[in-house]
Amino acid sequence: MPRSHVKAHEEIAANYVDQLKNARDQIVARFPGRDPSMLDAAVVEAEQKLNAPAMLKDVAIRFGVNCWHKNEHESAAMWQLYGNCAAIESTEERLKSAFGREDINLDDVRYMDFDNDPIEKGHRHYASFIKRMEFQHERELRANVLLKNFGKGELIECDIEKLVVAIYVAPSAASYYVEAVRAVVEQMGPKPTVPVIRSKMLSPPDY
Repeated sequence: MPRSHVKAHEEIAANYVDQLKNARDQIVARFPGRDPSMLDAAVVEAEQKLNAPAMLKDVAIRFGVNCWHKNEHESAAMWQLYGNCAAIESTEERLKSAFGREDINLDDVRYMDFDNDPIEKGHRHYASFIKRMEFQHERELRANVLLKNFGKGELIECDIEKLVVAIYVAPSAASYYVEAVRAVVEQMGPKPTVPVIRSKMLSPPDY
């Protein structure tokens, strides 16, 4: 999380702990004979639970994410990062309808300078849809869902026939790989069979 977020959480937590300490002091002053150990324990517990880095880490494991590259064209950087593979082409609307669940959030990831940017206000899905500026080449569209078991992935049913428009094979993949992907698609779906296209990004120019 950006430093501005951590600082804001720390200030809120510090104010709450200070109020709790003041309340403890007032109770001790009003009832001097009462054992203050339970009140002291409550303060210690609040300080531990409201620790900003620990809170933010805890939030992170509560969500499962599904990540896509949002672009009108192929990306040389993404092919290079993900190697000799295949890429599914879809649309934002198809992705949303393929999940068929209202509890899945779908939004663009916003890229920030984590050292200097202030908190941005007004975003519906803020905390789990930000990344460092250094990753902006990903142009990520992200879906997330609150997990039933925190920290453990969850299978989400997806309608492949609604999702897939086409499948592109990496430009550097071996020639047999295209036919292998086509065979899998024809055998296992989606139906009707979608096109399997070899990327033309490395095709020689016409001159």
